[in-house]
Amino acid sequence: MNFEQKKFDLLSCLRRLRSLAEEAGSSTICPKIDAEIQKLNEERFHLVVLGQFKRGKTTFINAILGEPLLPMAIVPLTSILTLIRHSQQKQVEVIFQDNRKLVIHPSELEEYVTERGNPNNQRRVRYVEIRHPSEFLREGIVLIDTPGIGSLFLHNTETTSDFIPNIDAAIFVLSADPPLTQTEYEFLDDVNKYVRKIFFVLNKVDMLTSNELEEIISYSTQTLKEKFSAHHSEIIPLSARKALEGKIHNNEQAVRQSCLHEVEASIRSFLEDDKGATLLQASKNRTMNRIAELRFTLDLQLKAIQSPLTTLEDKIKEFYRQIESLKKDREHFSYLLKGEVTSLQQWIDEQLGEFRKVATNRLQNMLVNWAHRTTDLSNREFLKEIEQNTSDFLITQFETRRAELEPDLRKHYENIIAEYVQKTNQLINDLLHLSGQLFDVHVTRISDIERLEWKHKFYCTIGRDPLFFDIDTLKLTARFLPAHFVRQRYLKRILTNVEKYVDRNCGGLRYEYAYSIQESHRKFLSELNEKLEEILKEINTVLDAAVRRKQEGKSATEVEVNALRERLHTLEQLERMISQSP
Repeated sequence: MNFEQKKFDLLSCLRRLRSLAEEAGSSTICPKIDAEIQKLNEERFHLVVLGQFKRGKTTFINAILGEPLLPMAIVPLTSILTLIRHSQQKQVEVIFQDNRKLVIHPSELEEYVTERGNPNNQRRVRYVEIRHPSEFLREGIVLIDTPGIGSLFLHNTETTSDFIPNIDAAIFVLSADPPLTQTEYEFLDDVNKYVRKIFFVLNKVDMLTSNELEEIISYSTQTLKEKFSAHHSEIIPLSARKALEGKIHNNEQAVRQSCLHEVEASIRSFLEDDKGATLLQASKNRTMNRIAELRFTLDLQLKAIQSPLTTLEDKIKEFYRQIESLKKDREHFSYLLKGEVTSLQQWIDEQLGEFRKVATNRLQNMLVNWAHRTTDLSNREFLKEIEQNTSDFLITQFETRRAELEPDLRKHYENIIAEYVQKTNQLINDLLHLSGQLFDVHVTRISDIERLEWKHKFYCTIGRDPLFFDIDTLKLTARFLPAHFVRQRYLKRILTNVEKYVDRNCGGLRYEYAYSIQESHRKFLSELNEKLEEILKEINTVLDAAVRRKQEGKSATEVEVNALRERLHTLEQLERMISQSP
């Protein structure tokens, strides 16, 4: 059976499922089925461009499009997800968080998708959708530009991390400066859980000699193979800058030399072989989840309407009484969780406080020893070297401490969350089983509940230049003053400011850790409340409808019972058809 036939069959099942859900009055299941039908109908394949800031992701996307459509700069820019899909006519549309839409001119993009034009997403943009006549996008590919990882703008990193579960395949852009960082390595570990295929692109190869390119590819390939399968570890060299320039100036030779064609060919080859199977399997899994949800609703409707009216009313009263008890349990463990998070933040403060003292002493001692050993530099060279040494040493100290601290930090947080994930799922199960016990309904665990598990990781950075040396008059007059005087004055100035440099960066790191933890905590509780309220709303709808039917009389009840039994029978047939389909 070919893809089109399988797609047709699954869409038929989804439409029948949609009709059953509508007949059952399920306001929560119908929108999910509608979204699934639309995605499968359009055969949308989310191909996301990922990577650390300044790897050239945006330049790479512009090279594929053949024009500098997305804004580029030498500072981190992208702060909003940008979806690019095929269309004969070019159009840029901004979708806001309140679902408003605004068509803008391409030249206005920077005002909405960049950190400079839209700092901290003050415009409350949900995402931007670009329609573009690129041949690469013609077969249903939705190319997505994401905020990078390892950004000084922490909310950008969270946007990227939150979007990972929604992707079908990823293009991960590396570059030679450096080839593969620990931050990228950890981020890839998350990405690999959700996608069948990751394409690795080594950008900026025009900056390398052939020997350097071979060495970097060999190193990166070996590093990736240690963690991922060989299926993921192929690295394709690329010069996105040369590819874009070649397309802008119609220079096909430059495009060929950039290796962009090889990247596109590798992606097309995968899509020709696996796109359909990937889309169908993911859609089938989500459809089976919708069937489980609808079965619970139908079972509850049937049992409720078959109960005598007085018995039904008594059960409903008992149900709401126990719901109040469950809500109190939820509030209680939310309070306990907040306390655990606060304790974790105090632990971070203690760790950074100890590090602040150690790093300050180490840096001051290093500078004094270096200055005493260094006698063959001019004044200007001395000033330049001592600044560079201070910066390099401080960065090394922070990166070393982060490498030691963050695994423990993640472990502590995950241990805290693990306990409350269990309590969360228990609350949801209690809610489902409560209705099941009161109304004699078979309860099937809904796998969507698993999304409440903690999957966030900390991607914090202090930047590559944490020191901000003020322009010193010594720099301007160094060549006119005795060497020993310049060195003593400048060494004294640096030593005086060392504690300030260390404290500034400790404060920045503390803020990022605290913000990450608080946001993770907030999102966890938000998802918990959303899921509980969704289930409760569905049960309330069922019980209210059952009471109305009972009040209408025996004949109305019998008609509804027969209809419910028929819907359950149809649902079983749909489940069997989907589970047995190849």
